[in-house]
Amino acid sequence: MRGALDPLRVDDFAFAWEGASEEIGPWDHLRVVEIRGTEALSRLYRYEIVLVARDPAPEVDPEELIQARATLRIVTHDTPSVRLVHGIIVEAEELGWVHGAAVYRVALVPPLARALYRTRCRIFLQKTTRQIIDAVLQGDPELRRQDDATAPAADVDPLFTPARELFAWRVADTSRIDQVAARPYCVQYNESDLAFIARLLEEEGIAYHFEHGDGVCLLVLADTDQGRAPLEPATPLGPNVLGRAVTGMKLGARLRPRKVSLVDYNWKNPGLDLSVVAPARPSPAELVDHEYPGRYPDKPDQGQPLATARLDRLGVEASYAVGEGSCRLLSAGCIFALENLRPRHDGEYLVTQLDVRARQDGALPPGALAATLTTAALDRPYAVTFECARRGKEGAVADSRFRPARVTPKPRVQGTQTAFVTADPGAQGAEINVGGPPGAEIGCVRVKFHWDKETERHAKEPTSCWVRVSQVSAGVGEGGVWHPRVGVEVIVDFEEGDPDRPIIVGRVYNGKNRPPGGAPTVSTLKSMTSPGGGSHNELRFDDTAGAQQILLHTPHDWNSEVGNDRSEQVSVNSSSTVGSNRNESTGADRGTMVGGNNSEMIGGNESVIVGANQNVFIGASQTASIATNQTLIVGADQSECVTGNRKITIISNDEESVTGTQTLTVTGAQKTTYLATHDVNVTGNEKIHAGGTQTFETTGAQVLTSTVSQKMEAPEQEIKAGGTQALKSTRLSVDASSAAAIDTPTFEVNGSRIELKGGQILIKGGQVTIEDGAINIRGGKVTVNGSPIEMDGGANVSVTAGLIKLN
Repeated sequence: MRGALDPLRVDDFAFAWEGASEEIGPWDHLRVVEIRGTEALSRLYRYEIVLVARDPAPEVDPEELIQARATLRIVTHDTPSVRLVHGIIVEAEELGWVHGAAVYRVALVPPLARALYRTRCRIFLQKTTRQIIDAVLQGDPELRRQDDATAPAADVDPLFTPARELFAWRVADTSRIDQVAARPYCVQYNESDLAFIARLLEEEGIAYHFEHGDGVCLLVLADTDQGRAPLEPATPLGPNVLGRAVTGMKLGARLRPRKVSLVDYNWKNPGLDLSVVAPARPSPAELVDHEYPGRYPDKPDQGQPLATARLDRLGVEASYAVGEGSCRLLSAGCIFALENLRPRHDGEYLVTQLDVRARQDGALPPGALAATLTTAALDRPYAVTFECARRGKEGAVADSRFRPARVTPKPRVQGTQTAFVTADPGAQGAEINVGGPPGAEIGCVRVKFHWDKETERHAKEPTSCWVRVSQVSAGVGEGGVWHPRVGVEVIVDFEEGDPDRPIIVGRVYNGKNRPPGGAPTVSTLKSMTSPGGGSHNELRFDDTAGAQQILLHTPHDWNSEVGNDRSEQVSVNSSSTVGSNRNESTGADRGTMVGGNNSEMIGGNESVIVGANQNVFIGASQTASIATNQTLIVGADQSECVTGNRKITIISNDEESVTGTQTLTVTGAQKTTYLATHDVNVTGNEKIHAGGTQTFETTGAQVLTSTVSQKMEAPEQEIKAGGTQALKSTRLSVDASSAAAIDTPTFEVNGSRIELKGGQILIKGGQVTIEDGAINIRGGKVTVNGSPIEMDGGANVSVTAGLIKLN
């Protein structure tokens, strides 16, 4: 039968957890036998506690203790009356049984330890350091932010309620933690939530500690002593102070660098010097802690607080103090005053780490061997050793300037990774997504890594920062550009192995994205039309022996620019096909040499404009065939020289117009044959000069027509007609300076009036007959000589004169 436990007993050390027996009581189910604990700033505390379940308390399954919330209560024998250590149980095991009582060992750690067991990969884009840490901490549903939270003092309470889990920011310098530009792209890579936030806090110089109060376990993030907890009341500790006994204090020093130098590189502004040092005016001979990269991306102002924090940390390591005693009030992160040891030891201290060992006599059943416990050799119930940072010297109080050591390793990416190029959420469906940070849009892309599974984030923000892309060549205004498109798998390397600094160094095919072409001897550069695809630009090399080929393909325009000379040599044939227009402009001379034949066919019109002279030399014959019309316009003179014969055949009409003078010189004979009508139209005068005989022959009639007059002059002129020759005019005048002779068997002159005038008119003939109508002969003297002379007047002959003589 189990007997009831003493209700009036209050142990110096008590333990309760949320699964304890209600019948026995939460503080009595498992009694504390011994304690061994360690605490440190910016570290998880750990208390290993040996517990015993004495009759009538029931035994406990260790699995039921894991992750249970629990509290260790330490009676201080001072004010406040108890110190609490809240936490969760992460280890539990049975140590055995002594006199029928089960003995256990448990490990109590802060609730933050749950973050140690959440390991993941994720990206924080365009977030401040405070926002990043808030998101990680509040990823635990039990942990809540409350910056004004405190840990009120507690007293002995027979009841147990699991402590609320809170965290608070107590940071004085927020110049970096609230600046997006300080960490625009931050990656948690294969590290636990705890390692991730610890690393960020260490880099920023922010320490964390825990404060335990009545029903509260408070995680505090602080960068100065103003955010840490002084003992209340502030009674100094000393060697003979009940409940606050410190029996020894020793000062220590270590060699450390006294100067910090950081350097980084800003690819967006390569000429910017990002070097920073702390202190601002160090001695040249001082030891230096130099580091690259300094992990600040943009400007020196971002790096100066980091250098200062690292220098503060070196100062804390260089000067320290260690103490020991039995004071049960101390915890990592508390501030206390010390008196009455040695004057140079007096002053204020910040506890940076401590080690606790305690045992509780009478907890084990009578007769149990206490020697089996780790604290068996302890000469007192409670002993503590601790290390401190001094707060000033010689009575002057100053901030300890404590900064956490950078001991949490930053993960390194070993080798390269592959990722897929992505579009921004607002450009879903885009085939190309390139850009860069403001002012540095140099063809960067965004990528999604295979380990990034935050699909909800991807729907709201880009998958990554803008990542630079390595090109085949990159110089000042020169190099090559080939943007990886959305969906392309790229090879990503990381500067210094840093996950926060990705850079694309290549691209690869995969089972979905297949390479163009098939034959191993074919090498290709091919890009698809965007958007939509369906066509492509391509430069292809086929190295198949005997069938080597280079193919250049574009579905649209191809522009080629050569600043100086261009040479092209084709050993065999060359073909060029232009589906529409072709324009060619040569700024100076152009020479074309064809070793054999040259054939050129133009389906439509051809225009040739020569700004100056044009010379055409043909070594043999030339044939020009024009299917329809030909127009030739010469702006000035035209000269044509034919050293041999020339033949022009015009199947239809021929029309020639000369606005000025035309001269035609033929050194030999000229023959012109017209198979149809020949019209010559001269708007001015026309003159034909023949050095020899000029002959006109026509098989038909010849008609000479003039609207004014027609004049023919020659030393001799002969007009012959094989038949009738008629001269018709309104008036016919024949003027011969010597004589005019008409020799013809029959000569007939018809007219209503015929007048012959001359100094002497002689009509000779074998027979001269004047007949028909009236005949009048008038003159000064009329002589009619004949032998005989016959006059027949018919019915009447009348001769009238002043004197008529008849012989």
